[in-house]
Amino acid sequence: MIDRFVLRGAWATLAKYTLGYFPTGVMLSLRWSLSALLLIAVMVVRERALPRMLSVPLLWRVALLALIGVVLQQTFFMIGLRRTTAINTAILQMITPPVTTFFSLLLRIEKIMWEKILGVSLAVVGTVVFLDVTKLDLSDGVVGNLLVCCASAASAFYLLWGRPLWSDIGSLTVTAWSFLITYESERRAHGIHRAE
Repeated sequence: MIDRFVLRGAWATLAKYTLGYFPTGVMLSLRWSLSALLLIAVMVVRERALPRMLSVPLLWRVALLALIGVVLQQTFFMIGLRRTTAINTAILQMITPPVTTFFSLLLRIEKIMWEKILGVSLAVVGTVVFLDVTKLDLSDGVVGNLLVCCASAASAFYLLWGRPLWSDIGSLTVTAWSFLITYESERRAHGIHRAE
């Protein structure tokens, strides 16, 4: 778990640094296209197959997942990061597990289990201690902080909405299709924009 906190904190710092040199749109485009290519490569190596074609109903479900869990989540994250500090971003990202647990219990996706509540509570305490929450300054970049929280909520949606799909067709397939749909949609949008 420590490695995940370190990676999240490092990603916020690296992304904040990189945003100083590249526009947000370029960073998002690179993230989506490189992720799509990497996920396809992983599928080819690991499963010896390209992402399989999906039925139309499954494709629509994955497209909604891509819209909220990839496009909105990463757009909120990048724009939020641009408008707040890397420290605030790293700390605020850690609200994803409690938000996911809260909505899974509220929507009755999972049963209330004290072990889960205790586990998420311990993770939050660990995050607060590890990331030194005293460095969190919510007055510094209020809009950015809110956008990072929206990114965490979109991540929670991705996790909750994606879980049944992962059981049906596999998490790697769902994630690969999510990024492929995002990449292709963005590519087509740029093509339409250039044609105008």
